[in-house]
This record gives sequence, structure tokens and C-alpha cells, in this order.
Amino acid sequence: MRHLLQSSVFQLCFCLLSMLTVSPSAFSYQMRYLQSGDHALGLLRKHGFTNSDREKASSLPDFKTLASLTLNLENPYLLEKTKTKVEIIFFDATRERAVQVIKSRGQIQVKSLSNPYRKQKVTLKGSFRGPIANQIFRQTRSRWLSTRLHDIYFTEDLSDLSSGQYQLEVEKLLYSGKVIRFGEILKAEIKAKGRRYVREFHPLKTGGVAVNPKDPGLERDFFAPVTYLRIASPFSPRRLHPVTGRRLPHMGVDFDIPVGTAVYAPKRGVVSRVGYQKGAGHYLMIRHASGWESMYFHLSRAPRLRQGQKIEAGEIIALSGNSGYSTSPHLHFGLRRKGRFVDPLDYMKEYPKIAEMKILRSIAQR
Repeated sequence: MRHLLQSSVFQLCFCLLSMLTVSPSAFSYQMRYLQSGDHALGLLRKHGFTNSDREKASSLPDFKTLASLTLNLENPYLLEKTKTKVEIIFFDATRERAVQVIKSRGQIQVKSLSNPYRKQKVTLKGSFRGPIANQIFRQTRSRWLSTRLHDIYFTEDLSDLSSGQYQLEVEKLLYSGKVIRFGEILKAEIKAKGRRYVREFHPLKTGGVAVNPKDPGLERDFFAPVTYLRIASPFSPRRLHPVTGRRLPHMGVDFDIPVGTAVYAPKRGVVSRVGYQKGAGHYLMIRHASGWESMYFHLSRAPRLRQGQKIEAGEIIALSGNSGYSTSPHLHFGLRRKGRFVDPLDYMKEYPKIAEMKILRSIAQR
């Protein structure tokens, strides 16, 4: 009986120890940071991938994903090296995806990792004097987080707020126990000038939007054309063009979104033009009531619409792309009123038509 009891205790302890034990590989990754001029192929060469290895890697299906990752100096990559294996994991700086590259005993693997992170909610608090984005960066060292704040407050001019307090509920994205970067701002509150500026993030099937729960912008004329509002370049009559290097007006707003993302009609209208132009790439223009016209540039292919076709708000009208003069995948969204270009962000709701009922119902239930 005593022997059975000892055996049972031993087995119980072994089971508990097994549950608490983490795979050795979870702790063997080294965190490395890119240097200026680094890119994925160069890092593979740096860590022991020969020309032949890189050719094999480039022939694999998921190498296209690796080539499309946004890498920057702020976010790390993970490295594991043994006598028989080299493993590198590259993380996208703006989207929740990663690519794992392995060299082991002469074999090369390239594997896309969708939803690679474990997420942890954290709260950031502080006060600011001067631009709030600067204080967020000083606190977190994350340019993503400081610029994301401007994305979710695009209906406000944060530059008018010279001092105040803030509280952010944000995601930390972890892989194998290591913090890779910050993720989404789930809730933000800024107190300044005797007011509270609040934004709450609403996840959607693809993407998600941050909305002012006190004022969902019902009076604004247009819905958002996409389900995730990451502003790559704002409306600017005096912008320096990223391709030509010349001073050229940017008469619209660019949304950073992957190739093939659905583009939704922001308002009822009639197709006025569909075509291709060297700078704009595949493009579409829609005429709306009261002298309005909207335009969509750098689409992935010619929209399957015809001139004169009627369009309803919320209808999928195109897929985003990278055609024409473009440095990376995005949608250029422009608005013209009675022939004059205006800043789309001044007339646009914080969400697309397809999310309207979900968001208004969520706000009403609070």
C-alpha cells in the first residue's frame, strides 16, 4: 500500500512538472534587431544561408509572403542557431503575420505564420506637454503606437492639444514569451482643454475600426471605404512625391492595406470612369449627389464595373492593390466637391457602411 502511495505521488509530481515544462526552443531564440540597409535576403546570408539555400527558399510558395513583409529597425527578428539548424522568424511591422525560415541538414523550409502572437493587454498612463505622440514614443519607444494614435483620432486635430493626460489600453504581441511589438490600441482616453476624447476599437471580420462612442459621426457624408484605417499618407497640397521626389500635391488620403483588400462604396452613386493611368494605376471614379465625386487609385486590377452603373453604399466596388506609381500596397481615396479637391478625412465616418449597424448597436447597449 505504501509502495502504491509513493508511486502515485511520484506520478502526480511528474505530471505537474510536465505541465509546467516549456519546450526548450521556447527559450533558445535570440532577439536581434535590423540595422539600416538590412533586408530579409541579406539577413539570411548573414546567418549562414548560401546562395544555393536562398535560391531554394525563393522557389518556395511562402517566400512571396516573406518578400512582402514590412520590416523596420524598431521591431526584432528571432534567431536560433545550433550545429545542425538555423531558424529565423521575421515579423511584419504593421500586420499580425510572420514568416519562419529554417535550414536543417541541407533542407530549406519557408513557412507563413498567420496569427502568430499571444496577446497581452496592458494599460499605459501619463501626462504630456507638447505633441502627445512624442510622449507616447518616449514612454514606449514605439513609433507604431504613436502614429496609430493619430489614425484613431483622425476626426480630431491632436496638434491643438498642448497638454493633458492620457490612458491607453493596448495589446502587447508576444511570441515564445518575447515581446515583439505593440499591437492595437483597444481604448484611448485623452483629457485636455476640459474635455474627454475617447476612442473604442471595434474588431470586424477583417480589420477593425476605432469609434468615438459619444459621436459616431452620423452627420458625415461618406462612410469609410475600407475596414481598417491605417493612414499611410494624408491629404497634402504640398507633399513630396515618394517615387519621383518632386513636390507634387497629394489630393487624397492613402490607406495602408494589403493587396486584394475589399474596397466599399462610401455612398450611393454612379460609376463615372473606370480605367488605367500610369500614375494612378487601375482606378475607379464614382459620381455622387450634390456635386460630389470619389476616386480610388492603385487597385489590383480593373474593377468589373461599367460607366453609368449604379452603386449602393457598402457595395464592394474594387480590390486594393499596388498598381501605377506606388511604393507599397495601399488605397488612394480622393474626394472632389463641385470640382474642388477636399480632405476626405473631414467628410468621412470612422467606419464602413457594412459595420454601421454593429457599431451603433454596440454603442446603444453601453
